[in-house]
Amino acid sequence: MRRLPAVLLAAGLILGVVLPIAGFGRLAFSACLAAAGEAPKGERVVFAEAGYAITSSDHDTTLIARDLETGMRRWRMDLGGREHFASDVLIRRAGDTLLVVDNEARLRGIDLKTGKQRWDTPPASGWMLPAIASPEVVASTRCDGDRCTAEARLIADGKLRWEAPTESSPPWLGSPPIAQALQTDRALWPASAVIVPRGDRYEVRQLASGKVVARGTLAREDVGVAGNVFLRQTEKGSCRRPTSPLGARRGRAKRTS
Repeated sequence: MRRLPAVLLAAGLILGVVLPIAGFGRLAFSACLAAAGEAPKGERVVFAEAGYAITSSDHDTTLIARDLETGMRRWRMDLGGREHFASDVLIRRAGDTLLVVDNEARLRGIDLKTGKQRWDTPPASGWMLPAIASPEVVASTRCDGDRCTAEARLIADGKLRWEAPTESSPPWLGSPPIAQALQTDRALWPASAVIVPRGDRYEVRQLASGKVVARGTLAREDVGVAGNVFLRQTEKGSCRRPTSPLGARRGRAKRTS
């Protein structure tokens, strides 16, 4: 899948999609702690928004949440760990739930205010990347060895809604270039559908149900999702919203009971 056209970001803004600008808060808090001599050695800020700043240890085994304004500690959580890490810690927020990918590539749902873990997934032998979310469901790319799947889980309890085979590259599931980075100031892309690459082709699936609502060829198109809109740009440069609505029934993903 090629990089998405700039018009996709414009469409997202027209829809009222606003990405949290967390980078400034993260840097400001880091500078504040350093200036006050309060930044614990061996920690780094990995999340800063919604009134909280979270640091992790050098080996990403401990998370410490502080008040973003005062620096007062709110909670501490031990993630555990192992000698050979599968990935660095990654934190994204969905409402009052933190979606944390730990150093064993395990996705955890953690209460933002209390630090209490609500749920977790089995660790991936490769890596895990949450990419797209609605208020209720988050979609991630999970890779175990050479096998990768797109999977959607309920944010409230982590229950698996559906999964489908996909490719390891790209793992972004239809989010635009502005969201396609692992920096701490990136957010989950808000959309009601995901794009699942399968070789040189793709499927557009409803986020909530996994139903296939569109298919196409990646070699001839750039595609993306924003809010309730699926956008497609052809080789000739035209960009349009396909007439088939995202709610159209075209098939089903593998679903768990």
